[in-house]
Order: sequence, then C-alpha cells, then structure tokens
Amino acid sequence: MKMQTEIHNSAGRCDERDLDTWRTLLRIRRRFDPAALEQIRAEVTRLATENDRLRERLGRAEDDGEFWRREATEAHLQLCDLEHTVPGLTVDGQVVRVPPEK
Repeated sequence: MKMQTEIHNSAGRCDERDLDTWRTLLRIRRRFDPAALEQIRAEVTRLATENDRLRERLGRAEDDGEFWRREATEAHLQLCDLEHTVPGLTVDGQVVRVPPEK
C-alpha cells in the first residue's frame, strides 16, 4: 500500500488533526513491518528445519533403495546359479534369466 506524503484537509491545508492521523498511520506501519518481518523469519526458520528433516529422510530412503537393489541383484544371481541360467535384460528393462548359450 503506497502512503501519501502529504495530508490535506478540504481547504487544502494540513491541520493538527491531519498530522496526528498521519503520525498514527506511521506508527502502525512501523509496528506492522517488524511484525511481518518476524513472521517471515519464523516461516523461513520453519522451512529450513523442514528442509533439513526431508533431506535426512531422502538420504535414508536412497540408502534403503540401494540396499534393496543389491539384495534383489544377489537373489537374482543366486537363482541363476541354481537354475544354471544367466542373468539377462530385455529391451524394456526387465531383468530375466536365460539359458546359457552353447
């Protein structure tokens, strides 16, 4: 909201009552800005904390995903050994077991 720099009464002059109103508006504005700034600071702090928490969760999820990828690969290789097959990969990216070439 843009505030006027001058207050005039209907006769085009500033009187004491207009100046009091102007001063009151300035005091309200000065109080509002620090309050708004404090709310912004609090929100930034909250978001930074949440961001850190989410990054930690992401790191754990990535570690879990890597663990299960290794487990699945190991299980697939063991199954290939038991069935005397070799691991394969289809064009679509599906992991399969195929008979060995002779």
